[in-house]
Order: sequence, then structure tokens, then C-alpha cells
Amino acid sequence: MRISARIYISMLLLLSVRYPRAQGTLQFNQVLLLDNSNSPYTVPVGKAWKITQNSYGNRWFLSSLSSFTQNWTGTVPNPCTGATSGSSIVLSTNFSYCGGVNWPTANGHQLGQGSGAVTWLPSGTVVDIPSTPCSHSTSASIGQNVVYRDSRTSAFHCQALQISSGSSVPNSSILSIIEFNILP
Repeated sequence: MRISARIYISMLLLLSVRYPRAQGTLQFNQVLLLDNSNSPYTVPVGKAWKITQNSYGNRWFLSSLSSFTQNWTGTVPNPCTGATSGSSIVLSTNFSYCGGVNWPTANGHQLGQGSGAVTWLPSGTVVDIPSTPCSHSTSASIGQNVVYRDSRTSAFHCQALQISSGSSVPNSSILSIIEFNILP
């Protein structure tokens, strides 16, 4: 029994040296939503950041317009006239995904993406949120109400379309951060 007591004490000492306790405690300070408007950001001294969500900004852009004939029914009525029978030409807005070329980084390393990616950052960490807008070359100027289908949602809409060639959409991630004070 003496040997097993020594082994037990040795194991406790080994674990306490290998896994030391924290040097301070964390106290909630504030919630931050960061985008590229003031990037780069630096985690302040005496603070720790917990990134709880790294969501994409508006990364869809209009890549083309096409048209097709739509038959209207009671379940899918014409959004401009309300007609539940007949057919008409519908514009289809085709959007493309801008891609992940603007992923935020912490000290030059890419941060995880999506709502399940939790990342802790110590004070002094530099967070960069770049933004290169997506541009498109599609033009449309239809001043009257027209039926169009949004390719992202498959929903039909009725409105005037004003789309300029060369316009762009923002392409910045938005970081949701919980900032903590580090207390001794």
C-alpha cells in the first residue's frame, strides 16, 4: 500500500506541474461586431477576445440575367398582377458566390469560418478583416415593374430593376466577439 500511495502522490504532482491553473479570471466586458471599416484591430492589453461567430458579408453578386416563360397557378401567382392562370416572360437574376478570398486573419493565420468556429485571442493579437468588393458587368435598366426570380431564394418578385455595369457589393466578414477583462 505504501508503493501505491507514492505512485498516487507522484501522479498528482506530475498532473499539477503539467496542467497548471490559470493565472487570472475573465470578466465579461462587452460584445463587439467588427467588419473591415477600421481593420486591422488589436486585442487591447489586459483583454481577451472570444470570437463566437465569423460570418460572411454580402458575398453574392449579380453574374447574369436570363429569361424564361413561367406558368402562373394558385400556388404560384404572378407577383405583379396576382393572376393565377396564364403565363408570362420572367427575368431570372443569376447570382454567383464571391468566394472566400477575404477571410479574416489573426496574426496572419486564417480564422475559422461559420457559427461553430470559436476562437480565443490573447491581448496583442492583430486581427485583419480585408475586403475586396465583388464587381459585376451585368447591366439592366427596366423602369417599370417586371416579374423576376431571385436565383438565391427561388422567390418571384415584382419591381423595377436598376442594375449598373461595374457596380460592386461589399465582401467583408463580420466577426462577433465577446471581450473579457483579465483580472489577477
